[in-house]
Amino acid sequence: MKKKKQVIDYLFVGLGASNCLLILELEKMGLLDKKQITIIEPEKKNKKDKTYCFWATSDDVEKIIPKDFIDKEWNQVILNGKTQNLDPLRYYHVSSLTLYEKALNVAKKYHAQIISNTLEQSKSSHQITFNGETYEPKFSFDSRPPIIKQTKRHFYINQSFVGWQIQTNVDTFNPQSFTMMDFEIPQDNATQFVYVLPFDTKNALVEVTRFGEEVMSLDHGERLLKNYLKDYCDSINIGLNIP
Repeated sequence: MKKKKQVIDYLFVGLGASNCLLILELEKMGLLDKKQITIIEPEKKNKKDKTYCFWATSDDVEKIIPKDFIDKEWNQVILNGKTQNLDPLRYYHVSSLTLYEKALNVAKKYHAQIISNTLEQSKSSHQITFNGETYEPKFSFDSRPPIIKQTKRHFYINQSFVGWQIQTNVDTFNPQSFTMMDFEIPQDNATQFVYVLPFDTKNALVEVTRFGEEVMSLDHGERLLKNYLKDYCDSINIGLNIP
């Protein structure tokens, strides 16, 4: 006897920034009431593993995200060693853990099913099969980029990051100013730059970003960060214990 498909209302593929914000917006609009919700996410989402930053004016920020989600904002940027005012814009920081926790609380409230195991292959791209059961969603939300076959003349440009949250023993940073796209690091046949995002005078996130064919390895990213921080600290005459 052929098993009947289980119809669900919403399927969310992954619990990244876009689906977290979408879940929160649907809840805000009252569109999750009495709905069957399934989320596919292999990770626990119980730690800060990413940093989300965006530009907005102080008037527009709450149209993008609830203000209490934001844990830091900057009104000045350092470019080529010069500090510039961002008015009327601000650069806002949101911890990925904040988004995960808020979205998971909504998911729990509406008794969403969270699938963390490997899915079986379904004949239709509009269906998922899990533990022998086939689910057919009315609406699917999947923000992953499409996989397009590459040719010899083309390749994907990957964006990859390695970052450290550091603490100094003395006041080091201006918490109102962040360093944006410092290209004064080896480029390694790619496009690479560093951000410095101070949370206060002693604590900052320092992150190297690469746009290139090869994804930056953790070891390589950490070597770039060590060298960058040694030069950075020498330039302002402070000591920093870098392993």
